[in-house]
Amino acid sequence: METNQFVRADNGPSGKEEMKRDLLAEDNNQTLTYSFDDINTGVHYILLNTDSLSTVSNPRLPEKTVPSWAPLHWVERDLVKASNNPNIKRIVVLAHKPLVLDNPGPHDIVHNTAPYTLGDSLLKLFSETPKFSGYFSAHSHQWLYTDKLGPRQNVTQVIAGNAGSKLISKWAPEDGTYFGFTVVNLYDDNTIGVVSYARPAPTPYNSLAPQPAAKPSMEIIFPVVGHANTEMKSTVH
Repeated sequence: METNQFVRADNGPSGKEEMKRDLLAEDNNQTLTYSFDDINTGVHYILLNTDSLSTVSNPRLPEKTVPSWAPLHWVERDLVKASNNPNIKRIVVLAHKPLVLDNPGPHDIVHNTAPYTLGDSLLKLFSETPKFSGYFSAHSHQWLYTDKLGPRQNVTQVIAGNAGSKLISKWAPEDGTYFGFTVVNLYDDNTIGVVSYARPAPTPYNSLAPQPAAKPSMEIIFPVVGHANTEMKSTVH
């Protein structure tokens, strides 16, 4: 897919009944949550709005709604459809907020407070989806690769939030903090690799002084997708 081609976001959660089922408030969910297929590579992409507002009441918030929501039922239906499509080899999810984070602050991850544990529910869905390949997010200003997530320990998450904003203080890699970008490689054997291009973070972080070019790190290969021909059925009610 060429970078100058854009996909029309017209298949996200919409309509009163669908919005009600996912407890979504009337906002821009349809245009920020959607999915599409890249027929050239056999990849199904889900773009997930993790900043959705919910109709669930929260008296601690002035807007009386809960942020950091995600349309769980819509995601499940989309996963089932893509999983049962023989032309789709793998499924990749792109979102703003991560599913898992050590000591997250308020609204730093997908809402995961009982009884609405959306983060855990999404992890379970991804873990049980045979063609699921990876979850990419940012929001937390750091770079972090985490695998073996979910009930089957087969979900991989990449947080690529080190593009240039002030980095979080608790991120302390051995070789020092760094800014950069991430390249995702899709291979014919259904594996996915990520390469972090990095340059040292300056002090102050927003320094206008000339900076060195970002250099690639060693590529990390995701676990291989398995059971690609397994039929998936709806389980969320």
